[in-house]
Amino acid sequence: MANELIHGSVGVALTQAEWEAVGAHVFNCQATGDMVYASSSTQLSRVGIGTAGQHLTVTCVSCDLLPTWSTVTVLTAASQAQMETGTSNCVAVTPGRQHFHPGHPKGWVQDNTNSCTPNGSYNVSGVVSGVTGQQTVSWCVDFTSDCKVAYAASSMDACTPHANISNHALGSATVQVRNDCHVLADSVYALVALGDQ
Repeated sequence: MANELIHGSVGVALTQAEWEAVGAHVFNCQATGDMVYASSSTQLSRVGIGTAGQHLTVTCVSCDLLPTWSTVTVLTAASQAQMETGTSNCVAVTPGRQHFHPGHPKGWVQDNTNSCTPNGSYNVSGVVSGVTGQQTVSWCVDFTSDCKVAYAASSMDACTPHANISNHALGSATVQVRNDCHVLADSVYALVALGDQ
């Protein structure tokens, strides 16, 4: 016998105390942390305690599904360097690290060029409108080099269909919106920036 539930040895006769004792039934080879399971329709058995970090799983043994311990590999969160490299398949992307990937926008804004508060934004510390049809967007985190990409688009208003970036510094970008006569005119625009921060 191995791992089966058995009666504890009490000698030739049981006293009342022995009959009611919690140790009257034990598992063969019992140890602290072991668990009981039905190894058949008539037999209770034990599964020994696993080791630190293991998870209880189910394994098919001779067509019976039985509990066993298994070591599971748990993904760790990607570091900023791993996200910027973008080559590892062994780490998990978390919300706090996603924006470090080269293909993820580092900042965006949607606003009107005559506004002082963005309609919506990410990683934008502020907007300044000093000239008609022009707005400077400041990033919360500066870009590390001029190797960056920014894209601006107008609201596709028939009167002001053209948007461009007139200046893209490490910490800001200036958007200009023009009408069909190429004259600066206030309108809604969107700006997205990618690169390393």
